[in-house]
Amino acid sequence: MAIKLGSTTIGSLRLGSTEITKAYLGSTEIYSTGGILDFSSPTVAYSLMDLGDNRAAFDSIGDTGGETSGVWVVQVRRDIDDDLKSFTASEVSNGAMLTWVGTGSSSNGYVSRWYDQSTSQNDAVMATSADQPYIVQSGVLLQDSNGKPKISFASSDYMSFSEVSASTPSVFAVWENPSNQNRGVLCTGFSGWQVFFSDGSTDSDMFYDINFSFVDPDIYVDGSSTSWSTEDDAHTSMATGNQMLLSLHHNSNAGQIKVSSLCRISTLGTTSSQPTDLSEFIIYNLNQSSSRTTIESNINSRYSIY
Repeated sequence: MAIKLGSTTIGSLRLGSTEITKAYLGSTEIYSTGGILDFSSPTVAYSLMDLGDNRAAFDSIGDTGGETSGVWVVQVRRDIDDDLKSFTASEVSNGAMLTWVGTGSSSNGYVSRWYDQSTSQNDAVMATSADQPYIVQSGVLLQDSNGKPKISFASSDYMSFSEVSASTPSVFAVWENPSNQNRGVLCTGFSGWQVFFSDGSTDSDMFYDINFSFVDPDIYVDGSSTSWSTEDDAHTSMATGNQMLLSLHHNSNAGQIKVSSLCRISTLGTTSSQPTDLSEFIIYNLNQSSSRTTIESNINSRYSIY
């Protein structure tokens, strides 16, 4: 929850040299530094970390052992018996989820539901076992270079959510694409918005297309502004093999932009996915350029990307 001075969002409050993390008016919380929820509410927000302490507990959906209440971030299917269980951010990081999946070389855990941490309750789901991404592979929790959990989408994996439609959105994503891959994909829809790229020199049937209804957004990689004129520009920037923070900000109202899946190419006659590791994905239905640096700083504080 943010405090504004006129139209300016105040990024932090201090009492002397001490940063204030919460402020109350009576019993009502009026300020919090709890993650992305400091700012105008996102339309969808997927992460393996807790994005704000204002979240309420809610019932899990479809757990094999019955629905229980918790501040869930992910539901996992273990392959030894296909049981489903939901986990909190702390259970993902403290080993509880891994213990449940198993630590043997044949133990694997797959994401069946990525809970939406916004107020929309628009979870990303994949019910088909063969298309579910890994979170535990061969008894090991998948982690980035800083030891933070991540989800790994193999060549056919993807997740879908109810279509998000917006005119001037902002997108923030923490992702990684293997450096030896000629193509990659972040999110797709069916109305002029595809965020994917390829190396045009080796993949002539694919092309870079990161436009919003054919109006290019402002593009930032690891907090720095960049521009892509060709598919090779995008490929060089994105397929580094390193984790990165990508943010896109659409400033012109060129019609409704629709998004409905993660890590799936839905154009050019194919619905295949591409290898991608994803840790966080957030859409705001209103442009967040004025808060971009603070939101990026909050995200980077969780992942230490740059």
